[in-house]
Amino acid sequence: MTPSRKSNGGFTLVELMVALTLGLLISGTAIAVFITSTTTSRVSEALAHYQESFRYASHVISRDIRMAGFMGCNSTLAPMTVAKIDTGIAYDAPIRGYESSSPSGISSRAAGTDVLQVQFSASAGHRLTRDMTAADETISVAGAADDFAAGDFAIISDCTTATLFQVTSVSGGDTTPLVLSHGTSGNTSAYLASIYTGPSEVFDFIIRYYFATVTRDGRNVLMRQTLRYGAAIDEEIADGIEDVQFLYGIDTDELGDQTANKYIKASDVTDWGRVVSVRVCLLTRSQDDHLTTGKQTYYGCDGKAVIAKDRRLRAPSFFTVSLRNRTS
Repeated sequence: MTPSRKSNGGFTLVELMVALTLGLLISGTAIAVFITSTTTSRVSEALAHYQESFRYASHVISRDIRMAGFMGCNSTLAPMTVAKIDTGIAYDAPIRGYESSSPSGISSRAAGTDVLQVQFSASAGHRLTRDMTAADETISVAGAADDFAAGDFAIISDCTTATLFQVTSVSGGDTTPLVLSHGTSGNTSAYLASIYTGPSEVFDFIIRYYFATVTRDGRNVLMRQTLRYGAAIDEEIADGIEDVQFLYGIDTDELGDQTANKYIKASDVTDWGRVVSVRVCLLTRSQDDHLTTGKQTYYGCDGKAVIAKDRRLRAPSFFTVSLRNRTS
């Protein structure tokens, strides 16, 4: 039996055109869904990343601002300074700000951003193992050999007086008393503010700066610089921080409630001892580009609208921290 012409027939041109059209529609839809899904995933990942950066950065900054001015058993003391250190570092207030400028030693600050300096003693002190008999005598404390090193800044306090000095040499430690010298090679005088005895303690004195910078590989990061061992140690705190701005809360009504009545720039602060809180703005930027369909319009820390030059995501975030320890 010979098959009929009809049973041997293929697809007609119209059927092929319809099939191709349907295939293109399905493929186009699938590609569009894939692209949308991929873009949404990249945006979600970018948002999660810079939200994480903000949370960690705000946690670290807040912790140090709350510690600013801590001086052990009496944080209302303004210690006498004998250490030979920069006059901008010599202790006169828990914090100090720099408006769109940098203190000595910081050259990598991103243009237009602020710098915050915080000063405080470590939370754990070292008890004296013997009384001093003269104000220029070495200090013996209990501690490990690596608790202090030559060049460190330290505060000794007996809850009545306090002295900020530089450690010029260290010996002993671990199983024997740790002996700290405070000679004139690192201090304006070898004489401390008092002859310290009894329950006096020695604290590691911490000087830190927070600022935004751009790394050599082009990343925007929040940097923390700590003066340690007579040198500056830089630490990257969080990626994606393009701008950091600080405003300082002043208690102007003098009611004693330690509540800020207004927030001003560092350049307008005349007495850093009157600052009761710090308002921080972090402008966070996604590391990946091409996340938006066009150039994003965002608001900076100053509240002004800015048109981005790329297609990254940006957003400012604010938080306020009160100072717990003040010397005035």
